[in-house]
Amino acid sequence: AQHEAPLSLALVVSLLLWVIAPWIIRFYLLLNTASAGGAERSLATSLLRYFSPQVFFLGTIVATTALLNARRRFTVAAVSPRLNKRTAVAALVLTTYVGESILTARGATPDGTLTAFAHDQRAILILGIGTTAGYAAQLLVQLPATRRLGLHLRPVWNLRHPAVRRVAGLSTWLIGVVIANQVSLALVMVLAGRKPGWVTAYQFSYQF
Repeated sequence: AQHEAPLSLALVVSLLLWVIAPWIIRFYLLLNTASAGGAERSLATSLLRYFSPQVFFLGTIVATTALLNARRRFTVAAVSPRLNKRTAVAALVLTTYVGESILTARGATPDGTLTAFAHDQRAILILGIGTTAGYAAQLLVQLPATRRLGLHLRPVWNLRHPAVRRVAGLSTWLIGVVIANQVSLALVMVLAGRKPGWVTAYQFSYQF
């Protein structure tokens, strides 16, 4: 139950994220007054909806990884992220190839690049579904190993279970850290959205 209830919560969050995606994007682009703002909102909303299942996949991956490690089955949990990364990299490379073909065919100028890209669903599908498929592939590798241990995960809505309440209590500080990080990230994204290129500059700086 301590694993099954959080899985149901992850599923609910994924569905909620898909539904409210337009409002989330509008918030992050609140101060964006660029002429391409409409195209940015449309593209970002589509991608966020494709990314929303990742919440459920990640929640399940965390649960299966914990169960495998607790039973000293380390190999699968250690190897499966590589499949995820390879799938994501392949999707990014293919998106770049398809995107360049789109822009060349449409003769897009630098100012029209985003609009041209946003109006062709092939690249958006490859990027959105491809990166999400990486998490699905990682989970599909871990599930058989979990089942061989006699463990069968399923979403169960039972947040009052003693084990769930204990885990929730132990996670209070972690939840606080996550909320603080998301608030600061939201503030940075809203402020950076005022000028073209600022979000990219922040992301690169953060990674370095």
